[in-house]
Amino acid sequence: MDKIDKILNFKHGDSSLMKSIRASLIVEHFNKLISEEWGRSMINHVNGVSYKEKTLTVACMSAVAANEVKLKEGLLVRKMNLEFGDSTVTDVKYML
Repeated sequence: MDKIDKILNFKHGDSSLMKSIRASLIVEHFNKLISEEWGRSMINHVNGVSYKEKTLTVACMSAVAANEVKLKEGLLVRKMNLEFGDSTVTDVKYML
């Protein structure tokens, strides 16, 4: 079965609807990766917020949580780019 982004991309190309859905899928995948790397408890401290123009914005409840994610940022970005295509995410912006 095709992924929803492939189906919508086929029918709607680069429409604003498709961009919004893709951004939501990227943020959701980031949150899943956080849970896989650190466990469910980290979701209370780190959460993907938005994705725009190849930049993922991440909200962190503390500087410690932001540093933990920053240490594995390269790995997380590689995993996300494997899932969504090369250069999907090129930058991560942290909000404290």
